[in-house]
Amino acid sequence: MTYPPGFPIHPSTPFGASPPQPQNRRALTLVLGAIVVVLALVLAAGIVFVVKARKGDIYVPGLTLAAANDPGVDPFTDPVLVAGAGNLPGNVALSASVGAPDLGGRAVNGTEAGLYATGDTSACDTAALSDRLMADPATAAAWTSVFGISTAAIPHYLNTLTPVVLTADTWVTNHTYTSGRAEPFQSVLQRGTSVYVDAAGVPRTMCSSGNPLAPPVSAPLGGYRLEGQPWPGYQSREVTRIAYNNQNVTAVSRTSMIVPGAPTPVAETSGSVLQLLNFLTGEILPRTMGGLLDLSGLPPLSELLPTPADLNTPFAAGTDEDAERNGLLEAGNPAAAPAVVERAAKDNGLPAVAPASDSSEQPGSGASGPAEAPSSGSSENPASPKSESESPASQTAVPPEIPRSAPPADTSTYEAPPPAETHTETPTTTEPTTSEYVPPPEESGQAPEPPAEVRYSSPAA
Repeated sequence: MTYPPGFPIHPSTPFGASPPQPQNRRALTLVLGAIVVVLALVLAAGIVFVVKARKGDIYVPGLTLAAANDPGVDPFTDPVLVAGAGNLPGNVALSASVGAPDLGGRAVNGTEAGLYATGDTSACDTAALSDRLMADPATAAAWTSVFGISTAAIPHYLNTLTPVVLTADTWVTNHTYTSGRAEPFQSVLQRGTSVYVDAAGVPRTMCSSGNPLAPPVSAPLGGYRLEGQPWPGYQSREVTRIAYNNQNVTAVSRTSMIVPGAPTPVAETSGSVLQLLNFLTGEILPRTMGGLLDLSGLPPLSELLPTPADLNTPFAAGTDEDAERNGLLEAGNPAAAPAVVERAAKDNGLPAVAPASDSSEQPGSGASGPAEAPSSGSSENPASPKSESESPASQTAVPPEIPRSAPPADTSTYEAPPPAETHTETPTTTEPTTSEYVPPPEESGQAPEPPAEVRYSSPAA
């Protein structure tokens, strides 16, 4: 033995001899450390899981506000707008008495006279749009997927459309060109936006971006979250959408309602007529649809184009991801997600982060927002539920020369007075559609010469 028997001697420290560390205690320390690490990892995973679950529970699909002729992100093409052709004056807007309350906004027949406007020339270059799409096969394939046509049919389909200017904020299913596909999203296009419409009056393409458009989802506006900056005069309850192919907005007991049945019949492809408002003269004139392209040099089309009615159905997403983003239950199903419907009911039908001016309206009231004057002549319109306290004097306002550039927003709108207010004898047809243009108020201190009285009216539907 090297050392005499007895207790072993341990190295000393400033605090005394350091006792030995048993092997089992060292192993226990390692085990406890491992347990702590595992628990930390489990806790972190649990937090991530809970956060994801909570995000899924509170996810609110977006409703993008697109300012007039803003191409937005990832457009399909460069703009094909014709300079100055689509400058809608600030005092031209669809009357609040037109359409029926529905889904938190209002539904309007696509053939409603004055729903769309035009100037002296076309607002968009159809040939340029056709050339740009046909020059890029990938973009063309994504664009045609929205309409279910081949890329060879692009010029033929565009030749059935007509460029117009929106007179009301309009709800559509918009698309971006993202990762080689048409990615759908819900959007409200501001009045003054130039779009192509088909013979049923359904917006089909944006002139500022070439984005294909489809009817909106059949879900309440209040289930969505507004994305983008609301423009002056925006009102969620005044956002319009075009009635689907099995809906007809009509007057029942002096109240506008949606009834089952197709809207005004339209031709299959060409020869249809829409009643467009000429915003330069205040007149509503018939415009034959399409026919803006020369197709003589193209081979005959070997497929049948879809009819406007076939395409005018509630939007259904192609993937579950697109369905969730657009507030739908699942891919291929146009039904709204239950959470969207519940959220709309809880929030009084208003979208999340809606402007404060929205909260002053009641659902389905059709009331004008603060930036819009009370509707003139609506008290005598059979299609309007408004009271008779509004002054009829504003029905006969005389417009001065209308500038081509849009003036600052004012409170005047054109309205739909009753048949008895026209210069001609009272029409015998029931509930005709009439429209009247009311100019912006004269600035104080000016004394313009009194112009001659001007009226216009549209033919009965």
